Amino acid sequence: MSHSEVNCLADQNGSLHPIEDLNVGDAVIGVVHHDNMSLFQKALSAFKEAESYIKTSELAAGELDIPSVNELRYYGYHLTRALSYDVDDIDVEVQNTELSKALRHCHRASYDAIELGLINCLEVIADFHQEYGSKIFIQEVITDYLEKMAKVEEIRGVIAQDPKEHRGDYYKQCEGYLQQLNQIKQLLLTSKYLLDAKSLEREELKSRTEAAEERAQKAEERAQQAEERTQQAEKRANSAHTIKKWSLGVSCVALLVAASTLAYRIGGGSESTGAEGNSAATSTPKIQHNSKKPPDEQLTKKDGGA
Repeated sequence: MSHSEVNCLADQNGSLHPIEDLNVGDAVIGVVHHDNMSLFQKALSAFKEAESYIKTSELAAGELDIPSVNELRYYGYHLTRALSYDVDDIDVEVQNTELSKALRHCHRASYDAIELGLINCLEVIADFHQEYGSKIFIQEVITDYLEKMAKVEEIRGVIAQDPKEHRGDYYKQCEGYLQQLNQIKQLLLTSKYLLDAKSLEREELKSRTEAAEERAQKAEERAQQAEERTQQAEKRANSAHTIKKWSLGVSCVALLVAASTLAYRIGGGSESTGAEGNSAATSTPKIQHNSKKPPDEQLTKKDGGA
């Protein structure tokens, strides 16, 4: 199999594009056969297009797309081979083959760049959605956020098909998708500042609300404790009042008992004294009666008896 028949799109290390095969001596004058001029113009246009895609992808992804750059290297290799002929030594068929290979490498460079750009946009959008998509205030900043996410999913579904035929038309369509996704991505990235500010504001509000609720709960607990202390004081006061009333009752009973005892004692002593007094009163009059008799009568009576 000759070198021109090898599928050099599968080249991984540059072995299918040996520099030694390039005839770039000083005597070489690049000439394109008129039968290959249209193909040559396509190869030039494809290079400009691929270069533009690579630049767009680099800006979107923040890194250089190495596979695309390698494809452009191979494009240059085949273009150099196609033009490395003298006027009298040109091989139209070989030149056509080299130009065709150069064109395919350019297309491959464009496809790789578009794919890298699409992948980068989808990853950035997915990361954004995971971080901010569930926030209830997101539509306050991006009013049509749901519509944009629906569009992203639609594009994702289309590019996942990756048709094997008509790849040129497919990547032309993907080019439009890349532009749409890149616009959405840039909008999301520029909205992160406002979303972070709103998130911080809500977190602070939440913290203040929780602090206020905590203070209110503690105040309620203190009020409940104060009420419990008041109830306990009232219970103690009621108990003290009850004890005081009971003590007063006991004191009254004690006083009554003491008074009764004293009255009893006083009453018993009066009766004894009265009896003795009556006895004395009975005998005394007799003595007084005898003593009241005249002395002479007493003497007479005494003498008569004698």
